[in-house]
Amino acid sequence: MTLVIPALRAHLVSVAASYCMKKGMDFQIIDVDIHNKPEDLAVMNPYNQVPVLVERDLILHEANIINEYIDERFPHRQADAQLTR
Repeated sequence: MTLVIPALRAHLVSVAASYCMKKGMDFQIIDVDIHNKPEDLAVMNPYNQVPVLVERDLILHEANIINEYIDERFPHRQADAQLTR
């Protein structure tokens, strides 16, 4: 699983990364300079924004959707409920 986030992490993006960590997920973080975005970011997200979660053939963008997906995909792993608010 790969999580693409900005190098200067906005609050919601940090929440997505923190949520993955709290759930004990095995994932890779790719920091992106939002002023010099890589070309493949536009392929992953039509809005050319971060965060982006890539898992196999699935690509998700938007922090709340990423958190919801992680909850549904890995329900047996508990995270702090405060992180999702």
